[in-house]
Amino acid sequence: MPTNLLSKNTLPKHDDARHRVLAALVVAVVVAVGTLGRLSREVQLITVWNSFALTTLALSWLRIITSDALTAVRTAKIQDTSRIAIFSVVIAGALASLAAVVSVLATAKAFHGRVFLTHILLAIGTVVCSWTLLHTIFALHYAHLYYWKNDGDDRDGEPGDGLEFPNTKRPDFLDFTYFSFVIGMTFQVSDVQITSPAIR
Repeated sequence: MPTNLLSKNTLPKHDDARHRVLAALVVAVVVAVGTLGRLSREVQLITVWNSFALTTLALSWLRIITSDALTAVRTAKIQDTSRIAIFSVVIAGALASLAAVVSVLATAKAFHGRVFLTHILLAIGTVVCSWTLLHTIFALHYAHLYYWKNDGDDRDGEPGDGLEFPNTKRPDFLDFTYFSFVIGMTFQVSDVQITSPAIR
């Protein structure tokens, strides 16, 4: 018997953004407990944040690289659940981690050799993780804005609105990731045209 492949009810629960954040928070708590008293406060904060960011990135990119266009339609509709709360957690964590990076760099000059290099690499890695996480989250957010009005029942129907991807009728998550990271790296769009104030 045919089934509706795009039915919201068929989507695994782990596809919800809240569950990804919850999983990342669990990992972060475990890392926080495991490093308690073993690292300086600044280094521990950075380490905990990186564990949260890397877990979120791993789960998000697992969805991004394994989803085709049809899967993007059905997942993007619920991908943005509680986006205000999720964005708040991400932004607050990123700001806290960057503040810790400044503190680590300020104290790194007191160290030498391997310890100094470790502090520098940790600071650089934190900035990269925060930047990558931010634009990955926005990529999923753009996908939600594009597809949220689509009922997902017709493979040949209107795919969505707000963006025009060249030679792509139904963009997948990689297309939105490309769009998000191009903006993040160049502060402008390339061949993707914005057609909606909500996306802008």
